[in-house]
Amino acid sequence: MKKYGNIRIARRVASFMCLFFVAVSVLMPAQAVSADAQTYVKVLSLDWEKDCGDNKYDGNYSASMTCSVKSDYSVYSFAFNNGGTGITYGFITRAGSTDVDLYKNSKLKITRGDEVMLQWDNAASASSRTYDSVTYIYCTGHSFDQSDDVNIYVSSNCDYVVTTDNYEKCWTELLKVLSGGTSDSVVSGSGSSHLYRPVDKSYPEIGCLDNVQMETYFTNRKEAIDADENADLAKINQDKVIVYSSSTTSGIDLSKGGYKVQLYGTYAWQDKSGNIKSEDKGHKTFIKDWNAENNIKGLERSKYTWIDWKNANDIVEKDKTDNAHKPNVFEKMTTYANYQYEPIWYLRIVSQDNKYGAWVKLYNSSKNKGKYTSDSVDDNDNFVSDSDGGYDKSKDTSEITGWGDTPKDAKDNVQKAEEKQDNKDIQDASGGSNSTFDKLEEFIKGIGNVPKMIADIFSFLPSWCLDVVAIGFALLIVLLVVKFIRG
Repeated sequence: MKKYGNIRIARRVASFMCLFFVAVSVLMPAQAVSADAQTYVKVLSLDWEKDCGDNKYDGNYSASMTCSVKSDYSVYSFAFNNGGTGITYGFITRAGSTDVDLYKNSKLKITRGDEVMLQWDNAASASSRTYDSVTYIYCTGHSFDQSDDVNIYVSSNCDYVVTTDNYEKCWTELLKVLSGGTSDSVVSGSGSSHLYRPVDKSYPEIGCLDNVQMETYFTNRKEAIDADENADLAKINQDKVIVYSSSTTSGIDLSKGGYKVQLYGTYAWQDKSGNIKSEDKGHKTFIKDWNAENNIKGLERSKYTWIDWKNANDIVEKDKTDNAHKPNVFEKMTTYANYQYEPIWYLRIVSQDNKYGAWVKLYNSSKNKGKYTSDSVDDNDNFVSDSDGGYDKSKDTSEITGWGDTPKDAKDNVQKAEEKQDNKDIQDASGGSNSTFDKLEEFIKGIGNVPKMIADIFSFLPSWCLDVVAIGFALLIVLLVVKFIRG
């Protein structure tokens, strides 16, 4: 039988080309495919008082409004408190490729005590508005009006509550926030938000949280161990709690009550050393708030207000602006080697008379692994000095971690991050990582350096092409290793 060329080499080349073709077919369409639309189920509740003297419609009212729609963009609930007659509330989202009909998919019910005043199978009205070249569609409900009754807004669970002196300004401020800006007129409507509406800066008087520290609890031991290597921390189920001193930087005793702590997050990517590689600058997303006395350092852990890590990540990611950068495949293998996603946390104290302190900006420190750095900053992320109620310099604290088979186990078995790292160093020094499989694992990790070399050599190519070439070379190396093992 005739032998035409080197069949083994031909087969290897053919295999490589097949892998290359698969990589191209998978990666190239990914450049143009957007995320699938999600179904949003929203429930809005709102309370208000009507008072005009002797009108028979005076009393305490409640409204409930629901919608269920499939949308390319997040759907938010809102309420306007403009000090005039009538209260407006409803749902809003960006106009997208999915046909979102908020009006037909919303239900509205208004009650006074046990009496049903109105009940509709759709919203009161619907329309659209454009802000900064972006179109938003919305549907609304309105308070139950008879003549010119005065409506006194009480509370709601809306995503956003807007407080201004007129209706049109409410729209301007809401759309500004939805477009990535900030506004002192817009706050979360969860809980008793009417008592904690920060409209006055008072940095020196209120000060900010002091000696802020993050505590993290894992309920899966394997996930906690993997987190030390290349695990994406955003995928790990865990609880977090942020604790602080009982006194603010200005000397206010938080243990006596009367103050809330508001927690916001900014979308950001960083390497495992804590260097922030990309952040959604200027945009903060409300996550939750709690009574300031709940999380004073040293209290019983069961009484802390906890943060559901994965839920907080989801909230921040869904609310990120178009300016937020999410690494592609190639960046994750090079620029973001050993990458992780964690919001930059922002906390501030708000008083019942609507004054708020400086922000505490909490983020992983690039100087020491396992450390968090806290800075005191204003609304524009500028440093706030101690004379203005902030810090005289940045503060570093260790992250406290614990793990177990149940949440209680995790919180009972607390171990400092640096002690955990010391144990790992001792194990490595004693030869605990010298098995054949450990060496093979280290070798496989070394393959991750190949894309970086390719990026340096072929830097003139577009990013999608670099993705394809890098993965192709990596697959070729894996193929050669497998061939070598098989003999």
